[in-house]
Amino acid sequence: MTNVLAFSADIDIQAADGQAASGPPKFSMVAYTGGAMRLGGWRHPVVVDLAGMAIPSQKRPIRMNHDAGQGVGHTESLAVNGGQLVAAGVVSRDTPAARDVVAGGRNGFPWQASIGASADEVEFVKEGQNAAVNGQTFAGPINVVRRSTLGEISFVDLGADGNTSASIAAHAAENKESTMDLIALKALTEKNPAKAGEIVAMAADGKAVEQIEAALIEAAKLEEQAAIKAACDRAIADIKAEQAEHEKTRAALKAAQDELAAIKAHKPDGDPGTGKGDLRRSQMSMPVKAKFIREHGRSVYEALPE
Repeated sequence: MTNVLAFSADIDIQAADGQAASGPPKFSMVAYTGGAMRLGGWRHPVVVDLAGMAIPSQKRPIRMNHDAGQGVGHTESLAVNGGQLVAAGVVSRDTPAARDVVAGGRNGFPWQASIGASADEVEFVKEGQNAAVNGQTFAGPINVVRRSTLGEISFVDLGADGNTSASIAAHAAENKESTMDLIALKALTEKNPAKAGEIVAMAADGKAVEQIEAALIEAAKLEEQAAIKAACDRAIADIKAEQAEHEKTRAALKAAQDELAAIKAHKPDGDPGTGKGDLRRSQMSMPVKAKFIREHGRSVYEALPE
């Protein structure tokens, strides 16, 4: 499972007067400003390279607090403009969450956007190094998400920033009447930084800390088993390759022996050094010549006709 990012930016919701009569309310937003963010479960700041973000379609779900049960609407356009991710769409759902978004926007509530995306490829920039991303230069240490896939966009009343995991888990607990222990969740993400995104996603689905911990242990076992199997497969492949090489060597030796035997069969009886008969040096391959010299001596070999 890939790490899940939930990064946020301030947005401006515009629901003009009289809009309800002509159609559903619309919104536009700068969903991501292209800058560095502090995300829960990540030790160093994170910046998402928008040049490497895959957008599966222009129509992506709009939700409240990343909860599929609190649908708000959908986007109609998504684009990267000036190093920022901008989106526009409609409040197409008739849900309490959708009505809350519209009412809050008309009353001037400062909604924020939180983007749910998968971190498919991450580059770590070390201290003392710089990285150019989204038309900006960032100094290390920093994580650069070079490839990602956009999932959905959510309205939130508080941006993810440094408390992403806690805020998402809190919403999940509230919505699912869970007794999620946020302190234990934070400790779990600090203990497993490489799995922080997966932990956040499971917490958002309402899983308890014990369930998340059990899932991590099971995943670790499966990864260990896969690593052992891969090592065994490599060892078996190496053994088979060595056996194949031995077979080739044996075949070559057998061919040389057969060739020498055939040459000897055509040589008349008597001293092999007389030069009589049809045994010639030019008829011999290199392995046969070497064997002949070992058996009869170089002087006998050189006495043979060319």
